[in-house]
Amino acid sequence: GAVAVRNGATVSALFRARSVESRVIQLVRKIGEVVADSNVSDSGASIRSDAVFEYFCDKNMLSILVDIAKAKPSDGEEKQIKLHKVAFSPRVKAQIYQTIAILISNAQDAPSLYYLLSNNYVNEMITGMFPLRQWNNHALEEMLPLYVELLRSIGIQLAASPGLLSCLSRDESQSHNFPLFYAAVEVLTSSYANVDSYLHDKCRKIVISLMQIPDASVRALTSTATAEHQKLSLHVCQRLLDRYRRLCMLTTGPVVDPIRSNAIAGQLGTLQHEIESLNDILWCGVKKLNVRTCECLLQRLVSKLLCDFFSSERRHLLAGVGDFDTDAIPEREAIAQVATLFLSHLFLQLAYPPFIRMLAVALLHPLSSTVWKKPLPRTETSLDSYVLTKSLNRIISASSDETGEVANEEDTIPNHFRQELLVCLSGECGEWRFVPVAILLEAFLTSEALDLDTLLSLKVLPSFSKKESRYPESPFEDALAQFLRFRASEISAVSISAMERAGSLSMT
Repeated sequence: GAVAVRNGATVSALFRARSVESRVIQLVRKIGEVVADSNVSDSGASIRSDAVFEYFCDKNMLSILVDIAKAKPSDGEEKQIKLHKVAFSPRVKAQIYQTIAILISNAQDAPSLYYLLSNNYVNEMITGMFPLRQWNNHALEEMLPLYVELLRSIGIQLAASPGLLSCLSRDESQSHNFPLFYAAVEVLTSSYANVDSYLHDKCRKIVISLMQIPDASVRALTSTATAEHQKLSLHVCQRLLDRYRRLCMLTTGPVVDPIRSNAIAGQLGTLQHEIESLNDILWCGVKKLNVRTCECLLQRLVSKLLCDFFSSERRHLLAGVGDFDTDAIPEREAIAQVATLFLSHLFLQLAYPPFIRMLAVALLHPLSSTVWKKPLPRTETSLDSYVLTKSLNRIISASSDETGEVANEEDTIPNHFRQELLVCLSGECGEWRFVPVAILLEAFLTSEALDLDTLLSLKVLPSFSKKESRYPESPFEDALAQFLRFRASEISAVSISAMERAGSLSMT
């Protein structure tokens, strides 16, 4: 291929360009330090004075800085002729983001803050970063951390003074009429933030803090941001799915493998963090976002977990596995166990009762719907129609109050998930499968989101009647009793674990 040759003229030009870039960065930094009063002289007197800020405003310096931050090589010639090409430098733009963030953070009086945020300058700078695909990785590495710090500074000021929303919102006729919220969600869901955990957590906190602002006007904007809701719900589902797939990959292999075991422990810790993040989003109380997120979780995650667990064969795949450290867990069995444990983690750690109840109905109710037979196609149409949420509502309404009779519903069928769960609990799929199933059922029974009436309506617990002369039993008790009667006679680490889980479940 061609080889780039640098002659003396090229090297000299590069040196001059770097020199100009450094001088501009230094100048922008000094402007921020003087105006924001970030330095104090030896005598203790402030460098900044009212005259300094007035001069900054009079010369319209903020507009100049914003124009530099927005400048792109793809802009037309009329725009480019006003600015030196150093304005295209990612390092210069990053310094401008930092400087304006400092100015906004240090604005102590309302007039200064309103000036900095007025005339739509900051909104234009915020939206000028997108789409992110216009920048290469080097540019994003330079700009995004300081850009996110700018968003954080604005968010803090808005939380303290919700009246600033008039400066930070745009007309409803324009797309993304709340640029700050739009930008935080865009960065959070970007591929760049997904590989930078620090940046991702910072953006997540900005998004959550904006949705937690109690002011009615702010909540109205965050509650109607449909495009942002779609991105956010898909993003949290994808993060959980990534954890699930990595756990499946790590679980398949030798029974004893310290390196793999440590990696699995790390993934379980990350899973806990992701579920806590999901809790934070759901507890912001944005109803439309919560409904969409629950539907997305059902379609993209729960249906996948259920199909992976219940599509495995009913046979002792792991009979004899575990006698030697080199024995390997088959892939099909590993996926089934991970799916069950993943559901258990959702029940134990997710603190949003409406979703927990929906998950309980999908898995434990005697009835199901035909739409649960296979995962739905990954389309926005299926999410917008809330297919699975509506099916669960029909399942509940299809059951009568006390008689146990079922209303005539064309798409209502016996719940095969519940049937397969009972098969595993009875031990027909072996002790390896029994352990995660017992953990899952114990998570159901101990969940604070499911009260006694709910468990009775799901027919998980036996319902008492004065007409019955003997103690009624539930199908789950029968299955557990069958496992205890016909358990394997060989003593192994797996059989001991299975008996411990059976004892713990029976005492719940």
